[in-house]
Amino acid sequence: MPVLSSEATKQVLSGSVAGISATIVVHPLDTIRTRLQTAEVSGAKYSGALDCAVKTLRYEGWKALYKGIWSPLMAQAVYKAVIFTTYNGVKRALDRPFSS
Repeated sequence: MPVLSSEATKQVLSGSVAGISATIVVHPLDTIRTRLQTAEVSGAKYSGALDCAVKTLRYEGWKALYKGIWSPLMAQAVYKAVIFTTYNGVKRALDRPFSS
């Protein structure tokens, strides 16, 4: 059996796409959370998460919400690829009847 069968390739690609998709959706929220947590140190004044998002978009543009995305993007792509592949491998192994 080849090391990278088409099933394993599908699992790796599915996991990677899932990790990348999740990161693209969640990263702006993480950016806002981080800005709120460091507002006291940085001297920024926000009245809440919505105010932080509006000010960030107004003064820095939408790209500011995605600053620093490359590291979590790559990490999640690899992490989810491993999780998907491992889960399906274990599931397949447990689905086989035990031989005597």
